[in-house]
Amino acid sequence: MLQKLETGKDRVLLRNARVLDVRAGSLNTPANVLVKSGVIADMDAGKSSVDCDVIECDGLTLSPGLIDCHCHILSPFIAEQKGLPGLWMLRQIRRNFAAMLATGVVCVRDMLSPIKFMNYFRDSINEGKIPGPRILAAGPVLSCKGGYPQFIEPVPALIAAFIGQPKLHLDTPQEAASAIRDLKKCGVDIIKVGYTHLNADMEPDNPLPVISGEVFDAICKTAHSLGLKVGVHHFCAQDLSEILRHDVDSIEHLPFDRALSSDEIAFVKKHGVRVVPTLTMTESVMRFEEKSEFLNSAWASDIFEPNVLQYLKSVAASWLDFSDPNHLKSFGVSRGRREFHKYVMRNAIQLREAGVPISTGTDMGAVTSFPGETADEVRRLSCIGLSNPDAIRAATLKAAELLGVEDKIGAVEPGKNADVILIEGNPLDDIDAVKRIRYVGKGGCWYQTKHPEAPDFWHGFELVMKDAG
Repeated sequence: MLQKLETGKDRVLLRNARVLDVRAGSLNTPANVLVKSGVIADMDAGKSSVDCDVIECDGLTLSPGLIDCHCHILSPFIAEQKGLPGLWMLRQIRRNFAAMLATGVVCVRDMLSPIKFMNYFRDSINEGKIPGPRILAAGPVLSCKGGYPQFIEPVPALIAAFIGQPKLHLDTPQEAASAIRDLKKCGVDIIKVGYTHLNADMEPDNPLPVISGEVFDAICKTAHSLGLKVGVHHFCAQDLSEILRHDVDSIEHLPFDRALSSDEIAFVKKHGVRVVPTLTMTESVMRFEEKSEFLNSAWASDIFEPNVLQYLKSVAASWLDFSDPNHLKSFGVSRGRREFHKYVMRNAIQLREAGVPISTGTDMGAVTSFPGETADEVRRLSCIGLSNPDAIRAATLKAAELLGVEDKIGAVEPGKNADVILIEGNPLDDIDAVKRIRYVGKGGCWYQTKHPEAPDFWHGFELVMKDAG
């Protein structure tokens, strides 16, 4: 997927590149950009290549790399695993890293992974042992016994000592405050709360339990005192008003059980919360069977381990077989339910019209959403009414602000890291250009992409989002 360029010198000259100014929403005339020690040093350098490695850009667009604000990058893509994971799982994780980088994603916010296991991979990336994006991690999801996600339980203490917990059950404010402090020491960058009454069967008479208001307040207060933001998973419209009574920073996903009222939309706006709608996940769950042709492509063979690819093909082939109990257990009754799409679309459009800040996130790793779909998420945001510049900002500058890393990435500017992409075309005029990535710079390393374009996950099908308007 990636070929690392030999750039042994400390200085790299990007010659004849058109810089995409995401703040102004403009594409500048070709210039020579000097990068020193992985940091942008000069936006108008000379043509001289003395003591520099040179990448001939030939008028390619130099853009900040994409940021995926909601993913699960350690995912092995196999639901209902049986037995101990093998070496294939480690290989799949490395493929996830490479595929994200090869499709222009230089930074991700991982929203559920055992933090000690995550730290092993983050250290490997940071030390240059393996290629991959910058990873900001939430660690475990905070919930209560029987609460979302009901298909994940805390692991035994002995296992947690080595890999960390995937889920914590919190019953008191004291437990919550102690857990947050421990997670901070372990290196988490954000706190994730799982809060939804809607169960996998969507039975209103059998709601899931949720954390108490006192515990929720303790989570937010302790997290903010330690400089950590709080993101909340939810799917159920009735939960939104209760969630926003607490000092949360981001809402993950959108309600798909009904459309939000104008008062609810106004409440979201007034709260000042950011929204990560994960439209990619919604569409993938709704019509996963249409990814079958992609799963037979060269890209899929690059992205997935053979046993993982075979599993995904079998899932896609039986996606609309509603008699399969395994699918119901793993994906819930929302699978294949296209009628829910109208609610998600209406909610997304109304939030955008109200001026609620929106950032990109794909839910990559949740089995149906794959590495490489971040560019399609940008395209989906364009389809719900964001201008092309705003859709790009949602995946760069605004996403960096949500993650608290805007001083390092999110724009091509002097002093920022050269975590960038070189793409063919002008995405301000043609949003599909974000899929045509030729080079990726990240952490002082430079890569040429193997494929001329990011994957076509919907071969033969249009994005449903195209019908949003």
